[in-house]
Amino acid sequence: MKATTYTIDLSRVINSIIDPNMISSALLKEYLESVLEHRNYKKGEFLLREGQICRRVFFIESGLIQQYTVDDVKEQTTWLLQENEIVTSVKSFFHQIPSSEFIVALEPTVTIAINFDQLQTAFQRFPEFERLCLNKMRTYYERLQDRIGALRAGKPEVNYKWLMATSPELATRAPLKPLSSYLLVSVKKLTEVRGRKKRARKKKNPNKW
Repeated sequence: MKATTYTIDLSRVINSIIDPNMISSALLKEYLESVLEHRNYKKGEFLLREGQICRRVFFIESGLIQQYTVDDVKEQTTWLLQENEIVTSVKSFFHQIPSSEFIVALEPTVTIAINFDQLQTAFQRFPEFERLCLNKMRTYYERLQDRIGALRAGKPEVNYKWLMATSPELATRAPLKPLSSYLLVSVKKLTEVRGRKKRARKKKNPNKW
């Protein structure tokens, strides 16, 4: 099913992306307002499937998105992304080749999207914007490396503690299977950890239950 496309006021989103100190910020804002599109996805709807070429970069205005690969029928979650974050299949998008990843909405999700040709035009016309985007990509790569480093040992208690320190809302917001894959632990182990944490909270604050 195709996503529904809308035309809306994109000023808030654009202002959150553009550095106001950029020399060409006014012209860039005008350009982005002319090309960005508002796309809604239902829960369970795919933004991208393995084998498809990724044509867009998405800014998440609301909702929750899982980015993952499938290895021997097992999902390996790369990202769980929420509001005000950006999602794309980087290699597929920038090389315009078939993707090895899936991107799916875990909740009803609203995105702002720009396609490959439009982004390349923006880079050509506004070099400062290209540098800004490259810095954003570097930040995401560093976050991925930090997560893998923090969770590599695969100890459920440690990994769950890391989640609560970095993205506590995912503990209740993300479905169990994607969340366990994201944390590099089994569904069973994650369920056990959450159960222990819940019992500990109940014991500590009995009047709240």
